[in-house]
Amino acid sequence: MLELKEIERSIIKKYRKTLWSRFIKAVIDYELIEENDHVAVCISGGKDSLLLAKMIQELVKHGNKPFKASFLTMDPGFSKENRQALEENAARLGIPLVIKDSNIFHVSMLLNEANPCYMCARMRRGFLYNAAVELGCNKMALGHHFNDVIETTMLNVLFAGNFKTMIPKLPSDNFPNLTLIRPMFLIREEDIIKFGENAGIKAMNCGCSVTKRDNGSKRKVIKDLIKDLKNDYDNVDISIFKAAENVNIDAILGYSSESEEIPFSKIFDKRISYLKEIEKTEEEQINQILKINVADFNNLVVYAKDDSKYNYVRRLVGDRRNLIFNFDSESIVSGEQGKVKPDKMLLIDIKIEELAKLKTKPVLVKEFTLGKVICQLYNIK
Repeated sequence: MLELKEIERSIIKKYRKTLWSRFIKAVIDYELIEENDHVAVCISGGKDSLLLAKMIQELVKHGNKPFKASFLTMDPGFSKENRQALEENAARLGIPLVIKDSNIFHVSMLLNEANPCYMCARMRRGFLYNAAVELGCNKMALGHHFNDVIETTMLNVLFAGNFKTMIPKLPSDNFPNLTLIRPMFLIREEDIIKFGENAGIKAMNCGCSVTKRDNGSKRKVIKDLIKDLKNDYDNVDISIFKAAENVNIDAILGYSSESEEIPFSKIFDKRISYLKEIEKTEEEQINQILKINVADFNNLVVYAKDDSKYNYVRRLVGDRRNLIFNFDSESIVSGEQGKVKPDKMLLIDIKIEELAKLKTKPVLVKEFTLGKVICQLYNIK
């Protein structure tokens, strides 16, 4: 069995890649812990919250931002054995617990004996919020991990008919000065299990009889589904996670926020308005660019080898000044082997009837961008 110093060292060394680095990345990327924060680390007694407590304890000691942490546990009515296991695990990890007693298990069973879990979870969360405020905390850390995030996403898609996931940080609705954070957001459950086994920690579940008999929950169905998918598609869990980062608002049927519901018709109208505004802005920019770059040239010939640029360039400059398009000729050099490069446009100061007489290379005057196209302006005398 590992000593406390060995357990602490293993988090930083042995499990640096799978635990510590991902913990730090979540803290930094999502700005979860700031200087002078006071974080209430909520400990249920399970494997996730025990590891969370230990990592935050290590961050207090070794991090570059000074902050405080209190390690908060609520006893909702644990059995004597579970309460003892919780206290022993915390002592073994060197975690000083603040334990608040309640009778939430009993009350939630009275309210809904068949399915007390929803009410129990809400009551426990509210109890912890109040306890965190009493301790003077402005952050409350929970032990939800990567697998919780993707399972929640799939639960909502498959069973609730919406696209919603856990988020790494959110303000409390009822406690305006308290923010909920999830520093283990990027850590996989399998790596948490490996750490616990290596450290010799026998964590308990939530400690209620319902959990012991509930083997057919929807979350378990989703967990098994993702496991089966990973047998054939190794990175499917990463794709589920990334889907919540890469939502394309222009390619969905509707979405909602705290203040409004947005149907597809509004999304479509907004997209049309946006495109018109972009076109108008682009038109103004192009006019300005042409005015600056070709104002002194009376006759311009536009050459391009690539036909695909025709419609775009024609729309931008086709009716301005005395512009003539030629997409066939490769006789005008662009500086590379006598051919116009496919990704270049040439603006040449020469009359079209004199083109056949040309025997020398044009001289590059300037290069500039016109919309999405790189233009080269040549002068031939």
